[in-house]
Amino acid sequence: MEQIIFWATNKNAKKTYQDPSWFYRCVNLGTALQDWGWQVAYRHIASWKPDLTADIAFFHRPQWNGHFWKHLCLLKRRGVKLIADFDDFIFDPHQAQYSPAVLNGILTLEQTAQNFMRHQKVLSYLDTLTVSTQPLADHLAKLIPQTPVVVLPNAVPNQWLKQSNALTPAKTKLAQPIISYLPGTRSHDRDFQVFQPAIERFLQDYPQVRLRVTGPLNFALNVQENQIIRQEKVPFADYYQQFQDIWVNLAPLEDTPFTRCKSALKVIEAAYWGIPTLCTPIADTARFADKGGIAVTTDSEVYAALQQLLQLDTYTTLTHNLREDVLMEANIHDIAKKMNDRMVIKSSNY
Repeated sequence: MEQIIFWATNKNAKKTYQDPSWFYRCVNLGTALQDWGWQVAYRHIASWKPDLTADIAFFHRPQWNGHFWKHLCLLKRRGVKLIADFDDFIFDPHQAQYSPAVLNGILTLEQTAQNFMRHQKVLSYLDTLTVSTQPLADHLAKLIPQTPVVVLPNAVPNQWLKQSNALTPAKTKLAQPIISYLPGTRSHDRDFQVFQPAIERFLQDYPQVRLRVTGPLNFALNVQENQIIRQEKVPFADYYQQFQDIWVNLAPLEDTPFTRCKSALKVIEAAYWGIPTLCTPIADTARFADKGGIAVTTDSEVYAALQQLLQLDTYTTLTHNLREDVLMEANIHDIAKKMNDRMVIKSSNY
């Protein structure tokens, strides 16, 4: 039986479980590994104790510092397999200028480059690197070709699979159409601007349609006041409720080297609840071209896609069996099996 500890490395331990990345990359995977018989624990690096050990130490987005290096050395001497996981392009300081935090004025370029350098510095000390998308794997292969890289894609939350929520009928969603945008963090203002002109025009032409934004976003649309719904970010335990009345989901991205490495998570989440997503075409969303992801690149394409989705026949056909279809590509149990098969074999020979 394999033992694994997922280590959070964020600065504020109290905010660990408020981070969707921690949930998707560690908690979601960990619960599925438990179904494979693994012993799983979750810890923050601040709670490190020398007697805490396992077969595998899985570090979430680690950064270099002296204490972390000492921990790695101790674990290596004990024969623990060391894994670092990254789900964003945050390990190459030469690409820091494309970070959404820089582009949206949240962090300075200098500070971001330093953060990226600290991420990069840990790479050579790990036995295996895991990432959420193939573009991230390709970048890591160039930076550190001697270290194996495994793609573990993001997937539908395991806890959602254990719920029995029925899908909202298409007629109900079309009766009061709601477009949803779920930015989650403060760094998506420029992403939303990619779709903003088309969304504004569509809302003007179809006053029965509303836009609901859940999370922080700076924007203004010249539409009726009652067409805009603003909501605070919700705890992940309640996150699934955001999809119960959505007609169409949005996943716009500014075209940068950073965003080209993003995952199709927004498409995956919505598709599980039978909702299509208009998305900027990137490598990972291409996997969902017939599973809820509708790639659009121009204002006219965004507008036309929304128009078509107002047709009941079109919407019903496109969303038929969407939950089953998305699970063919994004089932966390399949991803846990991939890790189980690879890691059990490797750790037995470690």
